[in-house]
Amino acid sequence: MIGPVYLVGAGCGDPELLTVKAQRLLRTCDVVLYDYLVHPNILLEVPEHAEKVCVGKRKGHHSSKQEEINDLLIHYSKKGCSVVRLKGGDPTIFGRVGEEMMALKKENIRYEVVPGISSAIAGPIYAGFPLTHRKLSRSVAFVTGSLEDEKEHVQLHLPEADTLVIMMGLSRIESLVPRLLELKKYVKTTPVMIISNATLATQSILVGSLNDILDKLAEKPMPLPALIVVGAVVGLAEKLNWRASLPLLGRRIVVLRSKIQGAEWVNLLMAQGAEVIHYPLLETRPNDQEKEKITHDLISSVSHIIFTSPNGVDHFFDGLFKQRLDSRHLMGKIMVVIGPKTSQTLQKYGIVANHIAKQHDAEGVLTMFSEESEGLTVLWPTSSKARPLIQEVLSSRMVEVIRLNLYSPQVPNTQSMTIQDGDGVVFTSSSTVDHFCERHSLDKVDSFCMGTVTRNLLQDYGAKSIITSQSATLSSLVDCMVAHYRELD
Repeated sequence: MIGPVYLVGAGCGDPELLTVKAQRLLRTCDVVLYDYLVHPNILLEVPEHAEKVCVGKRKGHHSSKQEEINDLLIHYSKKGCSVVRLKGGDPTIFGRVGEEMMALKKENIRYEVVPGISSAIAGPIYAGFPLTHRKLSRSVAFVTGSLEDEKEHVQLHLPEADTLVIMMGLSRIESLVPRLLELKKYVKTTPVMIISNATLATQSILVGSLNDILDKLAEKPMPLPALIVVGAVVGLAEKLNWRASLPLLGRRIVVLRSKIQGAEWVNLLMAQGAEVIHYPLLETRPNDQEKEKITHDLISSVSHIIFTSPNGVDHFFDGLFKQRLDSRHLMGKIMVVIGPKTSQTLQKYGIVANHIAKQHDAEGVLTMFSEESEGLTVLWPTSSKARPLIQEVLSSRMVEVIRLNLYSPQVPNTQSMTIQDGDGVVFTSSSTVDHFCERHSLDKVDSFCMGTVTRNLLQDYGAKSIITSQSATLSSLVDCMVAHYRELD
């Protein structure tokens, strides 16, 4: 059986520019062959069982030859795999998709092409200006600055257009500028913008004119990949830069929570303008033996149930349902929870907490129990790594505490990611600190955390910059991020 091949555009930089169809294909593929510039968050859409093959495509670094990529597509297809060839930007804009289509066609392999958002389009608008304007630009041309044979004496063809977007041309800009001035469309005062790392936190721009852009570039070299945009519309950026007001613009934030639980964090931080690297270093492994203890007799014997995390709630009800019990068996039980998020998770199962600890930690839970709590029986569904403080303190008050370790935190099979100097890393528990420090240093990152326990552990690991939110909520953490970076600016 021959499997289908999908030639898919990943969009430009910002992972939210991925199309819905591309997302669907990634979630169901067996193999993905991806380019170097594909954002790591996009690869989280790929199933764990699928094979991920990086085929490079980065100037100045080793990459697979196009013929090798074609052979891999054919190889995996003939093994019966559903194959996604994930290409940066749009595969049809200087993406060599035509060569891959021809190779697949020759082998009678079924393929589809899924367009993506090209950096040629996304880069300028993320830099603050449109490529067309009724009064300034009624035509646009896209040109590649690279040549197949890379012979310097071969000149690129430069078309006449109101706006010209040159991709992969920064290394040739010294020869391009005088040739641009030969065109009737442009003069020395024509605006020029160089856009580097378009749509990412590391995006930088250099604005000038054809008369001075080379001098400005000599003073401020721009990293690759970069676009060169020439035309009057460039001048609109100063007034129309819609991203300038986003409070976390230009910041890279690393979220370590699981793929499911981290999604809310990723979405909110990106809405504030940050580039978010979703780097799952924590997931839960259920303890089925402990869940089997959630019986009718156990529930009947307790007066209180303490939930210290949303995970504890979910795993408890999973065990309850597996015993063919439901929320009706919890009638009359006093529910004590940590924080609004745990309370909201409990409400999903039709139960409103009796008490919500104002202080979102174990110490806060203990304030819900008076010194005269003797004789109570408390059920505590929790993690195997949870601090024993609740059990120790309540036991000292002659309260019987039944602790069920329903799940354990563990490191998922996540490929190690590059952590850059100045990144902000979000630590939501001591486990995320341990798992991160097994792979990376804390020296040159900003560590954002919730609670004194996580903060103290970061200090033990030698973190230089620790910022703690006032409360253990996502909104509070975002507020302290904004305040921290505003102070730095």
